[in-house]
Amino acid sequence: MDALALRRLQRLGGKGFRDITIKAISGSNVTLGTDDGWTRTIAVTGTVEIIKGGQAIQLSGLAVGDQVRFSQTRNADGTYTVEAIAVIVPRVRGTVSDVTAGGFKITTRDGSVWTIAVNGSTTYKHGTGAGTLADVTNGTVALVQGNKTADNALTALSVRVAADRA
Repeated sequence: MDALALRRLQRLGGKGFRDITIKAISGSNVTLGTDDGWTRTIAVTGTVEIIKGGQAIQLSGLAVGDQVRFSQTRNADGTYTVEAIAVIVPRVRGTVSDVTAGGFKITTRDGSVWTIAVNGSTTYKHGTGAGTLADVTNGTVALVQGNKTADNALTALSVRVAADRA
C-alpha cells in the first residue's frame, strides 16, 4: 500500500462510515461486525498493515471490541484482499500548554482542555518529518492520538506537531 493510501486510511473519521467493531479473533482470522448485523471474517496475513494511533502494531495488538476501518482491493476473480486495518482511537487537536517531561495540555477550538500523558512508546512527528517531545512547545498546534484514561485525558500513542510557519 502506498503512503498516500495509508494516510487516507488513518484519517478516516466516521463521516459516511459505519462503526465496524472486532467481534472475534481466532488465530489470524478477525471477525468484524456492525450494529445492524453486517459481519465479515477476514484473514490477516503478514502483508496486512495494522495501525493504531499512528503506530504500526502486530495482529496481537488487536482486541475484541476495537473500532476499526480497513482498506481492501478487489481482485480479478471478484474476491477482495485486505491491505490495511486501522484501529480507531480517540484523537484531539489544539494548542499546547504546560509542557513537562511526562506530558502536556491541549486546548481545543471549543475551549475544552485535555491532559496528555506521554511515555517511551509515544511517537512524534514534526510537520512531515520525525519529531521528539522537544518539538512539543507551549503555543504549538498538535494532533494527539491515544488511549483514553479519564474524561479529557489521553495517554498519547502519537503526537503530530504542526510544521513551523515562516
